[in-house]
This record gives sequence, structure tokens and C-alpha cells, in this order.
Amino acid sequence: MHDNPKIEAAFMSIRATVVALIVYAACKIGKTAIVDKPAALLVGITLALLYSAEILYIRRCSLQPARWRAS
Repeated sequence: MHDNPKIEAAFMSIRATVVALIVYAACKIGKTAIVDKPAALLVGITLALLYSAEILYIRRCSLQPARWRAS
């Protein structure tokens, strides 16, 4: 089942759909949450910290998928 390219493609499209739904929901919530400059600054700082923490975590733990790793 893991070697079936059609099943892998289906799961990849499901993952993409889930990510799109999460981004859509975050954008809708963000439009109502950012009401002034301090709130926008706080959102920007939070996103930057989350992004940098994820990158550092992936590099430190080598959690990259096999296709990302250099051979």
C-alpha cells in the first residue's frame, strides 16, 4: 500500500487540502484579530518565532522527509 503511487498521490492531495483549509481559517481569524498596529506587530513577531522554531527543530532533529535530504 505504501508503494502504490496512486495512494501516495491521493494522500498528498489530502494533505494539501488540509493545509489550504487551515491557512484559510487562519486568514479569516487574522482579519478580525488584527485591529491596530500593536496587534499586527504581535502577530508578525509570533509568526516569525514559530517559523524560526520550526526550521531549527527540523534541522536539529533531522525530521526532514527522505526526498529533502541530500544524498
